[in-house]
Amino acid sequence: MDLYYDKDIKESYDLIDELASNKNLEMVASVYDCNSAKVAEGYCSALKIASTNITNFPLIECICKHCNHLVIDTGNATNSDIENVLKFVKKISLNMRILLQYSPTRPPMSSSTWNMWRIQEMQEKFKTPVGLSDHDNTTNQALLSLGLGVLNIEKGIMSDRALNTSKWYSSAWSKIDKQQ
Repeated sequence: MDLYYDKDIKESYDLIDELASNKNLEMVASVYDCNSAKVAEGYCSALKIASTNITNFPLIECICKHCNHLVIDTGNATNSDIENVLKFVKKISLNMRILLQYSPTRPPMSSSTWNMWRIQEMQEKFKTPVGLSDHDNTTNQALLSLGLGVLNIEKGIMSDRALNTSKWYSSAWSKIDKQQ
């Protein structure tokens, strides 16, 4: 079933929810409009702000009204952008649980461009848990990030490129269980 282009988003969420529940998995959704946030809140343990929307404050405000756990993909955001979005979210909801997500450069970029130390820099500067959005074709970014203390890993999954389609895209999440 092609969930990305499905006209009935609720049916898609119902199907994904059933599959996730059978595997005892939590769902997280990137939302790009208020209607999607309203639908996703009934299914997801967290909602995600895509890096392209990190300065879209009307959308962020709407998303915050529909969740208690927020993932903010930082993409190529500056420290100032990240500070601004964190202040904005905390002004809307003091109890919002926030995870910043670091996104290294995507393939086919060389591993020398990944700047994995940014994970620790973000942890120290923003005093907020940091995860990894890993879309590399290997497990190298994920393994490096574990040593740098990430809280979770989102691993991008793409079908065989020979199919010549981008419709079959999804992500797998892994929460790192840190013992206190």
